[in-house]
Amino acid sequence: PKAKRPRCSRVALDVGGVKFVTSASTLTSNSHYFAALLSGDWAESGDEELYIDQDPAAFKVLLDYMRSGMIKVAKVDENVLLLAEFLGMETLVSATKIRWLVNLGRGPSLSDDSSDEEIVAAFDEEYGGINKAIGAGLFPSFLAMNPPSKSQSEVAEIAMTPRPDGGNTVVAREFVGREGPNETQCGPLSAVNGLCSKGYVPSCSHVAYDYECRGDEARGDEYPEVQLLLLRRRKYI
Repeated sequence: PKAKRPRCSRVALDVGGVKFVTSASTLTSNSHYFAALLSGDWAESGDEELYIDQDPAAFKVLLDYMRSGMIKVAKVDENVLLLAEFLGMETLVSATKIRWLVNLGRGPSLSDDSSDEEIVAAFDEEYGGINKAIGAGLFPSFLAMNPPSKSQSEVAEIAMTPRPDGGNTVVAREFVGREGPNETQCGPLSAVNGLCSKGYVPSCSHVAYDYECRGDEARGDEYPEVQLLLLRRRKYI
């Protein structure tokens, strides 16, 4: 009988008509598909080339990732992600889902200390995996770098609002939805401490809060006060 091949053996691949050569260990350590394919009968056979009926351009990107452990987002397209999911490249697929859910700012609410596994599970629950997310037209949100999506954060402000008697009252206001803000009248220090205890942090922006975030119908005359401080907190993840 033929000797069993070591896992570091040279492997020749024909992917969609394009030839690739690498080691078995490179493939099996990064892909459940290849771990299953390059075991058992293959390890004891004399076959010199394996045919994979997939996109060679996408495979080249993934093979570079398998070799280096790094991948540039600019090189990732829909075919690359679909092939990574097909090949069972768990590490890359999980990192993709984490980035994607952060960019989308949607899905089940997760705390800041959520594990990677919980974030991946939240993506799958909300979008059904990479294939379905791409089918739903969500791929552009994966590519976005720190997208300015209002849904990624919840906003609060501390404002000084006029009273009927001519005085002023400090108000802590949380904009948590379209049904109107949650308001609390309190002193300035209590307002800051109260919002920070809920996870809000002062915004680095010096621009006054844009009223679009307060709701499509909100206008400046609805909130005639002076904004003292704008705060934000991450809504998900």
